[in-house]
Amino acid sequence: MDTRKIPVEPLSPQLTYEPSPSVPQTVHYQSRITGIKHCLDEKQYEEFENTVFRRESVRLIPEPENQFDGNAIAAYTADGVKCGYIAREETAMIKSLMEEPDFKASLFYMDFMAGSAKIEITVSTSVSLYLMKLFCQYTPFELCKANYLYLRWGGIPDSTEEGIFSPDELIMDFDRLSQLELMYQDRLAQEWEERMKKATVENPTNKKSRMSVPLDLSVYGTSWKEIDVSNQPLLDLIEIENKMLAIYIRMRRQGFRGTPEEFMDEMQVESPNETIMKRMHYIYDNNRL
Repeated sequence: MDTRKIPVEPLSPQLTYEPSPSVPQTVHYQSRITGIKHCLDEKQYEEFENTVFRRESVRLIPEPENQFDGNAIAAYTADGVKCGYIAREETAMIKSLMEEPDFKASLFYMDFMAGSAKIEITVSTSVSLYLMKLFCQYTPFELCKANYLYLRWGGIPDSTEEGIFSPDELIMDFDRLSQLELMYQDRLAQEWEERMKKATVENPTNKKSRMSVPLDLSVYGTSWKEIDVSNQPLLDLIEIENKMLAIYIRMRRQGFRGTPEEFMDEMQVESPNETIMKRMHYIYDNNRL
């Protein structure tokens, strides 16, 4: 049974990220262009592949008149050919960066399977771009909950995280976070983003190591915004099902291709919860390992 102290919800939860000023640094950030095949014909697509290979520059132009998304940002090659749009979840952050005088964007990598292209953005900034991206999707309050559950379920924190999350309240120390070099802030942001989407659990085939499993809180009728970290029965249920999901994933990696129902039969589990079956079907239906 976990005996970790449960941090309390503050009277005024942190809903926005408030970084402390630091010395500007030139940094590189990767974003992506989507909808390429919808914007380019077959010949243009072939030419675009060569353009990406040469890592040519790309122009980003907001499209406030776009009928589908007023925040859309279109991408154009140096020759003026529209090649797609910035991924929707990153438009707010990219738009703010575009206001910087030294903003540059260049094509970086072609993802043929996804039909998208990565771009590398170079800009001088005093804040982590990866943190900005993270806090465009989640509030610090939500991140504090995810951090608590990460530790509760056996996760090992990075040494650079020390003192950032309060053990008593669901709050973050932005000053302490801003004191870290941007490279460390970036690394933490990417690690924290993983915690919002996955749960850490003991590896069932190697008790000395950990592994992660997909976690969608909507399966349990909640979200990072709504989940109550003092609801021990719910957290215990999720933890048990994290472990069951880990066993299923490990068996799939070892060659098992049965359905979740067949897996439960093999494990001799009668009347499994609907929640674990939904999580297993996400793995099975999407052929994930």
